[in-house]
Amino acid sequence: LPLNLSTASLVCQNWNWKGAFQPKAEGRQRMHDIGQIGKEISFTNDGEMGPIDTSSNTFDNAAFAQMMQAAVEPTPLISIDVEEGGPLTWLQAVLIRAANAATDPEAAREATESIIAAADNLTNGRYSSIAGQNNQIVYVDVQRIHNGRYPAENGTERSIADVDYLAVLSRNTGGDNTIIQKWHWSLYDQNAPEGARLVERENIIRAICPDAVFTGMSRRITFNTQFVYDFCTALMGEGIHMEVDTPQIDVRANNRADVNYANFSMGGGQNQFFGSGPMSSPYMNQSGMNAGPRF
Repeated sequence: LPLNLSTASLVCQNWNWKGAFQPKAEGRQRMHDIGQIGKEISFTNDGEMGPIDTSSNTFDNAAFAQMMQAAVEPTPLISIDVEEGGPLTWLQAVLIRAANAATDPEAAREATESIIAAADNLTNGRYSSIAGQNNQIVYVDVQRIHNGRYPAENGTERSIADVDYLAVLSRNTGGDNTIIQKWHWSLYDQNAPEGARLVERENIIRAICPDAVFTGMSRRITFNTQFVYDFCTALMGEGIHMEVDTPQIDVRANNRADVNYANFSMGGGQNQFFGSGPMSSPYMNQSGMNAGPRF
């Protein structure tokens, strides 16, 4: 798992991941049309918002790069969905325990120590010498995530995790933010009953993918970017180097999150579009959550 994490971290560097959002990157771009973010961020001088036509001949690589750099954090967060009952649960459940420091601090401490021991084992102890007392490795993101699949192009099947913020934003028509509000509520309102939020999220997924088959639940765990950075630095110090050998990385847009999650990333989410204000999402400003859209 730590080595897989270090490989994934390369995707986060130098905008390596942005190719997945190129309008013609793959057949599912209509569900994940990056131009839909224009509904929540103005790219015009008059401040008006609306979807950007990414199929236009004028929307070239330069226009795509300019939009991404203006509206998207350059360093994605790395998360993992740990199945509640699956073939790898026995191995990955340590991440759930490490993330639950608030509810079970002793179990979290033991789990964190085991992860640090694994990182030190792979780096000849170099990780701990670099990280020092920075031992918060993972955080709880969304509490529970639906597992499942839906039929896609050419008789293939894809994970229902494809239904994310961009997919939901694509369903938002006529300036009605209701579906976006419901999606955000289902993911992040920890004060609402979990059962009700899961039902709402399932309804939205079924609305977008009517033939979806649900197979279980996962816990979403997000890695502290500083841990990833320190571990990769330790690996390089031991002469271990990873390479990305494909230009098209299949990543999904991270679900819209409360702004505090941006603080887990390098840079702390300082992009002007991620705070409240005239350039931010009108829904987020009116909701009193003091957060703009985060992509």
